[in-house]
Amino acid sequence: VHYDDPEEFRDQSVLIVGGRSSAVDVARELKSITRCLYVLESGCRDITREDHCCRIPMGSSLNPDGTLSYDGQQIAGEAVDTVILATGYTYRYPFLDEEGLGLDFGPTRRYVAPLYQHVIHAKHDSLCFMGVPLAVPCPLPLFEAQGFFVASHLSEPFTTETTRLEWVQKQFASVPRSQDVHFLSGNLWDHLRSLLKEAGLADPDLAAYARRLSLVQAIYEDRGRRRPQLPWEDDAYRRCQYQADYKALRYTVTLPDGSREEGSAKL
Repeated sequence: VHYDDPEEFRDQSVLIVGGRSSAVDVARELKSITRCLYVLESGCRDITREDHCCRIPMGSSLNPDGTLSYDGQQIAGEAVDTVILATGYTYRYPFLDEEGLGLDFGPTRRYVAPLYQHVIHAKHDSLCFMGVPLAVPCPLPLFEAQGFFVASHLSEPFTTETTRLEWVQKQFASVPRSQDVHFLSGNLWDHLRSLLKEAGLADPDLAAYARRLSLVQAIYEDRGRRRPQLPWEDDAYRRCQYQADYKALRYTVTLPDGSREEGSAKL
């Protein structure tokens, strides 16, 4: 189902499949207007209930009559009227000759290949893609690093086709599902540092970049600690205001109630 206006789902029993930003946003919008709200996500280990909302684990099944089951038992609650898939994006580049360029998107168009470091076409290295990775904690630092990486490569290429293709092959071999090949949620910070290093940024500039990035990481992790556990809970953490002191590697966060807290980076 295409999701745009939450009012279209008023008084319905809705199942949201997904646990990342889009699914969480939809869950918050629908919490107050649905009869029953289920959220199925991979990070859930046990069934969790709160009023008419229910978080259910992967492995749950939707039965023909609209009821839900998990581990051989029916989940208490109303039958599902509507399913909303918040399970990610597909890649399409209608302005490119995808076939002529040898681009591979997989059977469901959930990845782009062959891209070296998720950026450079391994065989046509003058063609670069920005912003392809998924599950990126902080997009702007990624775009900054990719921009430097691309500019450095286009001015003076520093890889060979063989190297690029070998990297792509290893990347696919390292993930359980091909659609996860661009996921950076677990290693973004190391990935950013490696991009800049490979692109030719050397000390002391590389060390200065790493210091600045360590504070960005600390702020992101502080924000993550304030995120609610359940997808439909209040998102007050998004209204926290951060001030960064990159010289001292410290930050101040102003909470929605006006109080302040401080923190620092870990080198």
